[in-house]
Amino acid sequence: LSGMAISGDQLWVVDPGTSKILRYSLTAAFNGTGTISALQEISLIKANRTAEGLAIDGTYLYVLGGSQFYRYPRAGGTGVASRVMKDSVGSSLGAPVGSVLVGNSMWIVDKTKGKSFLYSLSALQFGVTGNVNSLRSFTLNGENRVPAGISYSFGVAIPAMPLGGGIARMATQETFLPIIVDANDFKTMSIYPNPAHEMFKLQFWGSMSRSFKISVIDARGKIVMVDQGHSMEGKNIRELNISRLAVGTYLITLDREGAERKTQRLVIY
Repeated sequence: LSGMAISGDQLWVVDPGTSKILRYSLTAAFNGTGTISALQEISLIKANRTAEGLAIDGTYLYVLGGSQFYRYPRAGGTGVASRVMKDSVGSSLGAPVGSVLVGNSMWIVDKTKGKSFLYSLSALQFGVTGNVNSLRSFTLNGENRVPAGISYSFGVAIPAMPLGGGIARMATQETFLPIIVDANDFKTMSIYPNPAHEMFKLQFWGSMSRSFKISVIDARGKIVMVDQGHSMEGKNIRELNISRLAVGTYLITLDREGAERKTQRLVIY
């Protein structure tokens, strides 16, 4: 799988292996054990077989493939290609690997150039040939050069992180901050299950005993839960009860004395 998007109880994934976009029930996907079948399948067009990301709005699915997006109706149908994306000066992109759509703002992250680029969704002009330049971009944190995807958080100030990064941000005119997910960061901190329902566990590694604080931050930037304690050397596992929190997407931050902040996204259903 190379992309995922959630809309209500709909869980959409892109599978380059079968060249399809698949829709599942989010509730059913995390209800017990066993297997579930897709509720809907949409075939990728031939030019879009190297899918690297998925974005969604109320009407369409947008599958990133190379330097173009391919738009598919959520109700089913054939994909239509966008104009070819370029950087702000018209140069070719390197290797886009993730995308996220917020309103009319489409962000992508490029692992070869080490940057995230912003495009206007309306300027992509699906079904029209030609190129479209990025409106602006920002460079990823120096340690955040193995991006695996991109997400966002409304109104949450997240600093750039060293040592595996995980986060890169810039001040924009929008009311959200793009968040770059770095594959290396999962070696030192992990959250499971994710999505979660009534509880989740946070696992991290420590080189010595020191104090720590785990914060759960909602989409408005409000800290809705805090867990504090002292870690031990080696593997640490903390279990948090989230049964009272509303369904939605949250940021989980781990702050440790004398160490860098770690941040990951948690979906509660």
